[in-house]
Amino acid sequence: MYDVIVLGGGPGGNKAAELAAKNGLKTVMIEKDRLGGTCLNRGCIPTKAYYARIVGGHGSVEDMWAHKEQIVGKLQEGISTLMRMSGVDVVHGTGTLQHVEGTKVVKVQTSDGERLIEGKHLIIATGARSLAMAFEGSDLPEAITGDYAVTYPELWKYPECGNIKSVAVIGAGVIAVELAVLLRRMGREVTILKHSDQVLRRSDKDIKKKLIQSLKKMKIKMVDYFTPEKAVREEGHIALYGTTPKGAEKIICDRFLLASSMVPILDGYGLETSGINYSKKGITVDKHMQTNIPDVYAIGDVTGGMMLAHLAEYHALAAIEHILGREYIIN
Repeated sequence: MYDVIVLGGGPGGNKAAELAAKNGLKTVMIEKDRLGGTCLNRGCIPTKAYYARIVGGHGSVEDMWAHKEQIVGKLQEGISTLMRMSGVDVVHGTGTLQHVEGTKVVKVQTSDGERLIEGKHLIIATGARSLAMAFEGSDLPEAITGDYAVTYPELWKYPECGNIKSVAVIGAGVIAVELAVLLRRMGREVTILKHSDQVLRRSDKDIKKKLIQSLKKMKIKMVDYFTPEKAVREEGHIALYGTTPKGAEKIICDRFLLASSMVPILDGYGLETSGINYSKKGITVDKHMQTNIPDVYAIGDVTGGMMLAHLAEYHALAAIEHILGREYIIN
């Protein structure tokens, strides 16, 4: 019997497990992929590694894939070491909620078979993923979601990436813009297909104005109020068909990125039959990050709101403090 079960090994889950174990709570963390979550494996860290080479000029662009892999691998080892030194048991496998009232039970499918893990407290830290886009051709092999885009050798690894000459990016948030700039600086023709006439919608208006000027200076094409309708292969390329208030649009590209938004991961681990309150916006929590079920908490991206690694860590702190009978409220 564990004191704390943490489902998810991203920034929030890692911090929750570390804090729990260091405070004397017997802790287990369940992760189905690699430790570090989106931020380390498919987000912030890889993009900054690329950015240092492509934009910053720190080292060769030709070997930036290997450089990125080295950095990610080193940081993954660091998390593994931290978990081990903190006394956290790490179980690699897919966890499914079996029982959340009273004793918490999570079934984990590992490479060695099924395993039932029981605990007094449960922390859900399953993260977020790119919003699925439902239009014809959105599932073509040439379609790449924003949360996995940095892991495609055909976009970033030399010499393979030399075959991709043009990329369309559906979306205009931070992920879409960052990827668009990196790809453009690598010499690709880039088109940003926006749902509105804005970029970085939540940002200050002067920043947005300056950014649009910068994107235009880089010769990144932008199409406002674009609604995708279908993507089809035509003459060795992809033709993206859609509409704008001005009429029909056709964009030709080699690859297209689906980077319109990130949404909480709410399926695949038994949430829908658990009795835990949630909506499409995320799992509902109080100021202690506790759900409607006593001793069941949710932290990080899965709760919706601002999807930031450091905020997930503060969520973890609030949850663990509450489990310990203390209080930490996030400003």
